[in-house]
Amino acid sequence: MTESVKQASELILKRLKEDFKPQLNHRYRLMVVDNVYDDTYNFFLDIQHKHNRRRSIPLHSVTKYELQFLEQVIGQIKANTNLTIEYINFHEQRWPYSQRIIYGSTYDDNKQR
Repeated sequence: MTESVKQASELILKRLKEDFKPQLNHRYRLMVVDNVYDDTYNFFLDIQHKHNRRRSIPLHSVTKYELQFLEQVIGQIKANTNLTIEYINFHEQRWPYSQRIIYGSTYDDNKQR
């Protein structure tokens, strides 16, 4: 059974609400990763304290690998949260409906060291 846009966004928001605990000197971001090897879009809550290493909490994997579907999920998430959304490994693809370029970063192991 394939999940709907509403089911995916509600599940992500539910898990985000459970894991998001605002604290001083912390930075929070929602990361969306295009996993081209498994054909999924993975969502993470990224948390970084001022003087500590960052950590990512997995929220959900969207298995319907279509940008139209992802654009609708992102739209519902943006309507319910003010967190910054970072897109990783999208390589300047375009959103199907708005035709805007998806700007983001490319994960590189060497940058983390």
